Parts: sequence; structure tokens; C-alpha cells
Amino acid sequence: EAWQGRPVDYIAPAPPSFAAKYTELGGMPSAMLNRSVVLNGRAANVLLQRAVDCVQRYNCYRMELYFDVGGARSSPAKVDVSLSPAWDTAMLHVIAPGGKDVIDSLYAISQASYFSESAYNMTDWASRYWGTNYARLEGIKAVADPAGVFTCRHCVGDASE
Repeated sequence: EAWQGRPVDYIAPAPPSFAAKYTELGGMPSAMLNRSVVLNGRAANVLLQRAVDCVQRYNCYRMELYFDVGGARSSPAKVDVSLSPAWDTAMLHVIAPGGKDVIDSLYAISQASYFSESAYNMTDWASRYWGTNYARLEGIKAVADPAGVFTCRHCVGDASE
């Protein structure tokens, strides 16, 4: 097979088998990277290693970088919202689906994640999604939904682990 005259294996080498590519349960995790992690090079090192692993280990899903954070959220004015306060200092929003090694490398350099981009087995989800707001949100949920009717994985009040 070829694409634009080049063998497909040149673009993204084919794994030796389906099982070689899909070896563990992953997710679509995101990380909010703050200015210091971006400027000191830690973010570049992690993202470069992800790109190298992507080709060498045949696990190229995709990696997305967004500059959609900051703005009004990073203004000095206090905004009373549910998001983790780590969003206030975020400079870069990274989405890098993959297995535990990818997820762990991203989480090591960030404090927050976007709720809609989750890793099913995330261990510190309450802190990553809601930060210091979690206790306040639990109080609101207890009043608004005392029977616990409205629930989902990693939502406020989720007791599953």
C-alpha cells in the first residue's frame, strides 16, 4: 500500500499483530500544562518521548495540543466555578490517548485534566477534575440529589473505584 507515493509503513509502521498494538486498557486523558512546565522544557521532553514511543511501539493513536486555556480563566479576578483552580494557570491543553505509561507521564507534569477527556482508571480524578472545589461540589450534590440518582464514572459523588 502507498500514500502519496510512499509506503504506508514509512509513515506509521504497522504492528506485527493486533495484539502487539492493543496491550492494555487506556483512555483519552488530557492534561492542563502550566506555564512553568512548558517554559522549563519538561512538557517538551514528555511530548517528544510520546512521539518517539508512538512510532517505535506501534501505538500511534494521536496527540493533540490546544491553546484553548487561559483567557478569562487566567485573569486575576476570582471566578466561582466548578473547575479545578489549576485551569487558572494552564497554558497548554494536551490530549494523548494511550496506555498507563502515557497517562502517567502526562499526569506527572500536570495537576488538572478536562472532565470530558478521561482515563477510565484514573486514580486521583476528584483532584484532577475539581481540585479544591470538590468538597463544595459534594455539598451541593448532597442537597440537589440526596438519593444519588444522577451519577456517572468520576462525577462528583462517584464512589466506584
